[in-house]
Amino acid sequence: MSADDRPSLRAVSDKDAPRLGSEDSLTHAAAEPRHQQPWLRIGDWSWLSVLLGVALLVACLGYVYQQRRASEFETQATVLQTEVEEARQDIRAHEERIRVVRGHVDDLAGRLGLLQQVIAADAEPE
Repeated sequence: MSADDRPSLRAVSDKDAPRLGSEDSLTHAAAEPRHQQPWLRIGDWSWLSVLLGVALLVACLGYVYQQRRASEFETQATVLQTEVEEARQDIRAHEERIRVVRGHVDDLAGRLGLLQQVIAADAEPE
Protein backbone atom coordinates (compact mmCIF):
# COMPACT_ATOMS: atom_id res chain seq x y z
CA MET A 1 0.00 0.00 0.00
CA SER A 2 1.42 3.35 -0.97
CA ALA A 3 1.32 6.60 0.98
CA ASP A 4 -1.16 8.05 -1.50
CA ASP A 5 -3.65 5.28 -0.85
CA ARG A 6 -3.72 5.82 2.90
CA PRO A 7 -6.16 8.59 3.86
CA SER A 8 -4.28 9.66 6.96
CA LEU A 9 -1.06 10.32 5.05
CA ARG A 10 -2.54 12.00 2.02
CA ALA A 11 -1.57 15.60 1.39
CA VAL A 12 -4.12 18.29 2.09
CA SER A 13 -5.00 20.37 -0.91
CA ASP A 14 -6.41 23.88 -1.09
CA LYS A 15 -9.85 22.53 -1.86
CA ASP A 16 -9.80 20.53 1.42
CA ALA A 17 -8.99 23.58 3.58
CA PRO A 18 -11.97 25.56 4.90
CA ARG A 19 -12.51 29.01 3.53
CA LEU A 20 -11.52 31.58 6.12
CA GLY A 21 -12.23 34.74 4.19
CA SER A 22 -9.99 37.54 3.05
CA GLU A 23 -6.93 38.88 4.85
CA ASP A 24 -8.87 41.94 5.98
CA SER A 25 -11.33 39.80 7.89
CA LEU A 26 -8.43 37.92 9.53
CA THR A 27 -6.66 41.06 10.71
CA HIS A 28 -9.98 42.51 11.87
CA ALA A 29 -10.71 39.34 13.85
CA ALA A 30 -7.25 39.42 15.41
CA ALA A 31 -7.65 43.06 16.41
CA GLU A 32 -10.90 42.40 18.29
CA PRO A 33 -10.41 41.78 22.00
CA ARG A 34 -11.00 38.33 23.32
CA HIS A 35 -14.19 37.73 25.20
CA GLN A 36 -13.27 37.70 28.87
CA GLN A 37 -15.16 37.13 32.03
CA PRO A 38 -16.33 40.44 33.59
CA TRP A 39 -14.16 39.93 36.67
CA LEU A 40 -11.10 39.37 34.47
CA ARG A 41 -11.48 42.57 32.46
CA ILE A 42 -9.59 44.72 34.95
CA GLY A 43 -6.32 43.01 34.12
CA ASP A 44 -4.61 39.68 34.22
CA TRP A 45 -3.10 40.08 37.71
CA SER A 46 -5.55 42.56 39.24
CA TRP A 47 -8.09 39.89 40.12
CA LEU A 48 -5.37 37.92 41.87
CA SER A 49 -4.37 41.03 43.83
CA VAL A 50 -7.98 41.61 44.84
CA LEU A 51 -8.29 37.98 45.89
CA LEU A 52 -5.10 38.18 47.96
CA GLY A 53 -6.27 41.46 49.50
CA VAL A 54 -9.58 39.90 50.52
CA ALA A 55 -7.75 36.89 51.97
CA LEU A 56 -5.45 39.20 53.93
CA LEU A 57 -8.43 41.18 55.22
CA VAL A 58 -10.18 37.99 56.33
CA ALA A 59 -6.99 36.80 58.03
CA CYS A 60 -6.62 40.13 59.87
CA LEU A 61 -10.25 40.08 60.99
CA GLY A 62 -9.81 36.50 62.19
CA TYR A 63 -6.68 37.50 64.10
CA VAL A 64 -8.47 40.42 65.79
CA TYR A 65 -11.39 38.17 66.68
CA GLN A 66 -9.10 35.51 68.15
CA GLN A 67 -7.18 38.12 70.16
CA ARG A 68 -10.42 39.47 71.60
CA ARG A 69 -11.57 35.96 72.54
CA ALA A 70 -8.17 35.21 74.08
CA SER A 71 -8.47 38.38 76.17
CA GLU A 72 -11.94 37.34 77.32
CA PHE A 73 -10.67 33.88 78.24
CA GLU A 74 -7.75 35.38 80.12
CA THR A 75 -10.17 37.54 82.12
CA GLN A 76 -12.34 34.51 82.85
CA ALA A 77 -9.29 32.51 83.91
CA THR A 78 -8.26 35.28 86.32
CA VAL A 79 -11.76 35.37 87.81
CA LEU A 80 -11.80 31.59 88.16
CA GLN A 81 -8.35 31.57 89.81
CA THR A 82 -9.61 34.14 92.32
CA GLU A 83 -12.68 32.01 93.02
CA VAL A 84 -10.54 28.88 93.44
CA GLU A 85 -8.26 30.69 95.91
CA GLU A 86 -11.30 31.90 97.88
CA ALA A 87 -12.69 28.34 97.91
CA ARG A 88 -9.33 27.02 99.17
CA GLN A 89 -9.36 29.61 101.98
CA ASP A 90 -12.92 28.56 102.88
CA ILE A 91 -11.85 24.91 102.95
CA ARG A 92 -8.87 25.72 105.18
CA ALA A 93 -11.14 27.67 107.55
CA HIS A 94 -13.64 24.81 107.59
CA GLU A 95 -10.89 22.26 108.30
CA GLU A 96 -9.65 24.46 111.17
CA ARG A 97 -13.18 24.62 112.63
CA ILE A 98 -13.52 20.83 112.33
CA ARG A 99 -10.15 20.39 114.09
CA VAL A 100 -11.30 22.66 116.92
CA VAL A 101 -14.65 20.80 117.20
CA ARG A 102 -12.82 17.44 117.29
CA GLY A 103 -10.61 18.78 120.06
CA HIS A 104 -13.69 19.81 122.04
CA VAL A 105 -15.35 16.44 121.39
CA ASP A 106 -12.21 14.62 122.59
CA ASP A 107 -12.07 16.82 125.69
CA LEU A 108 -15.75 16.19 126.35
CA ALA A 109 -15.27 12.43 125.85
CA GLY A 110 -12.41 12.51 128.38
CA ARG A 111 -14.53 14.37 130.94
CA LEU A 112 -17.43 11.99 130.35
CA GLY A 113 -15.08 9.05 131.02
CA LEU A 114 -13.98 10.67 134.31
CA LEU A 115 -17.61 11.33 135.24
CA GLN A 116 -18.50 7.69 134.58
CA GLN A 117 -15.61 6.61 136.83
CA VAL A 118 -16.86 8.88 139.59
CA ILE A 119 -20.40 7.59 139.23
CA ALA A 120 -19.18 4.00 139.25
CA ALA A 121 -17.10 4.69 142.39
CA ASP A 122 -20.08 6.25 144.17
CA ALA A 123 -22.42 3.43 143.20
CA GLU A 124 -20.22 0.72 144.69
CA PRO A 125 -21.28 -0.43 148.14
CA GLU A 126 -18.81 0.29 150.82
